[in-house]
Amino acid sequence: MEQTQEAHPIVELERSAFMHWSLQRDTDNILWLRLDQKDASANLLGTEVLGELTRIVDMLEQQPSNSGAPSALAFISDKDAGFIAGADINMIEQLQDLERPVDRLLSIQQIFNRIEALPYPTVAAIHGYCLGGGLELALACRFRIATADAKLGFPEVKLGLHPGWGGAVRLPRLIGVTDAMDMILGGKPVSGERAHELGLVDHIAPRRQFANAALAIVRDNPKPHEPSLGGKILNASLLSGPVASELQRRLRKRADRSHYPAPYAVVELWDHHSRDTDKMLHKEAESFVAMSRTPASQNLRRIFLLQQEMKAQGRNARDTIQHVHIIGAGAMGGGIAAWCALKGLRVTLQDQNPESLAEAYKHANGLFRDKLGDKRLAMVARDRLTPDPEGVGLAWADLVLEAIPEKLEAKRQLYQEIEPRMKSDATLASNTSSIPIDELARGLAHPERLVGLHFFNPVEKMLLVEVIKGDKTSQQTLDRAMAFAALIKRVPTPVNSAPGFFVNRVLTPYLLEAMIMFDEGVPAETLDAAAEEFGMAMGPAETVDLVGLDICLDVAEHMSGLIRGDAPAMFKNWVSKERLGRKTGQGFYEYKDGEPQKTKVSRPDDQEMEALRQRMIYRMLNEAVACLREKVIEQKDHGDLAMVLGAGFAPFRGGPFRYIQACGPTQIKRMLTLMAQDYGDRFTPDRGWEMPALIADEERGHKQDRDSQTEL
Repeated sequence: MEQTQEAHPIVELERSAFMHWSLQRDTDNILWLRLDQKDASANLLGTEVLGELTRIVDMLEQQPSNSGAPSALAFISDKDAGFIAGADINMIEQLQDLERPVDRLLSIQQIFNRIEALPYPTVAAIHGYCLGGGLELALACRFRIATADAKLGFPEVKLGLHPGWGGAVRLPRLIGVTDAMDMILGGKPVSGERAHELGLVDHIAPRRQFANAALAIVRDNPKPHEPSLGGKILNASLLSGPVASELQRRLRKRADRSHYPAPYAVVELWDHHSRDTDKMLHKEAESFVAMSRTPASQNLRRIFLLQQEMKAQGRNARDTIQHVHIIGAGAMGGGIAAWCALKGLRVTLQDQNPESLAEAYKHANGLFRDKLGDKRLAMVARDRLTPDPEGVGLAWADLVLEAIPEKLEAKRQLYQEIEPRMKSDATLASNTSSIPIDELARGLAHPERLVGLHFFNPVEKMLLVEVIKGDKTSQQTLDRAMAFAALIKRVPTPVNSAPGFFVNRVLTPYLLEAMIMFDEGVPAETLDAAAEEFGMAMGPAETVDLVGLDICLDVAEHMSGLIRGDAPAMFKNWVSKERLGRKTGQGFYEYKDGEPQKTKVSRPDDQEMEALRQRMIYRMLNEAVACLREKVIEQKDHGDLAMVLGAGFAPFRGGPFRYIQACGPTQIKRMLTLMAQDYGDRFTPDRGWEMPALIADEERGHKQDRDSQTEL
């Protein structure tokens, strides 16, 4: 008998040593396939992990179903971070170098097809993140168990892609095309609870009860989920055309096909091939490869990888900050305090105005409820945030962050008062949006401890933090600031001290040009439409209203010696009359319940819209080049990432420097010269256009397909 057991492939499998997977058969004969990717904080499906999975599936298929087979196969993660966070993005990059990339995708699809075909129940036990390829693996299983707070989704559209390992085939078949396309086209994950409502998840259970939930499935042997009657009707072939047309109509309201082709591709994939599973799987793989080669996807993936690189730089600093003391409980200070507490830090928040403290605490409570859901967790986060009007926490803080109004002398005076009370190893940071760190450092006993941490509003939504180094800022202080930003799940980007730093310096001429055109009679709605058609997240008029006209004017005045062209008198007059934008109910637009009341205006012809866009965007590009020449940023990549995350520059275009490369620096410089003749010397090309770094870009740009880039 023992010799027979030795011959069983599954017995051999259980004894096999894998780097990332382990197998364990429980007393109920359920075989648990556990993933714990080596040397990683989260599981990703990469070449090694998938290679081992293939070997495991090979051996599972060799096991006779009537002798020694498990009662079920259950996939589970040993990572606290979650089930599987998706495919390793490096695999996508490697596809570009393969002679037959579609075959590679088909081989991965085949692994999942074989799991789907196993003769016994298969279960995915999901906690935390189950995204992209991780969800595609879970969909290949017959059943899914999840915690209520698990996150399941297909974020591929954010990288200019769509599911490529069978997700676009299996999800509509399971929950119906409408709900499936909501998940695939939107890119936002759903909770385990919502996934259960959709039929994507069969059982909700806490992680500690996964074994019992799996056993219940084995005992009950339920019929796998199917779409509702309405879902089945919409999935029917006769209705695929009208359903696809409606989906495309909705897409057109959200994204231009020329900017983001992947969502449109997946709708067409379903429309044309949903009646033939094998063919749709093949077409899904072909479409995925085609999408991966579009400029949009290449740029979006590059921005994603740059984010990971900057976060890693922060994590590598290995500095622990546990207590943050924030001075100033306004919109920025209060927002930073709430976010730090949400991310697990102890926070003391100081302000002389009790009303400001109360408002900040109210905002924090709302943030904790929205982000955490669980009342107990929200209460724990609240306990980490302490209103501190007397500044008692200052003496114990690892990081002291000043977020008072943009007045140089007020900040300097504050530093004189607080520096002697800080711990000897504490870091002093300013959230200044425009004042050079070197000017703030004058008078400090230890200027090497001062660094800029420029957050963007609203803090809970904006990923970027500009980490600003002054001439006397030590490397240790800079590293610590980078580590702090990464610790609170923000993307740190290094910038050298200069008026306006990088994002505001580059954004300001773009906004000023829009104000000048508004003063010339161009409606705010037209200016916003021109910018949004280019791909900006928000138009210039609405951006100024959101930030505040007073703040924008203050930033512009700080940089008046650097940027040609003053703000129009009309703009200054509005500020003097407290017409400051959304916060006062009126700016370029009137506001009702926080929303701009835009008027329908006739759209100018394409040529005129192009001219408007060029005036705004080219001033931005010219300033970005000036910043690179002046070494405000050390690398073009840093500038691209900062503008996409901090200013809403069109992500699919990859940032200002990638856009310059695509269009050709010589062509843009030529246009700036012509515009300087028409509109004045504020368009005079910066001498940085002659830098070798940009000339090299010209050569690379000639090799790329610019069709989707050259038209603004």
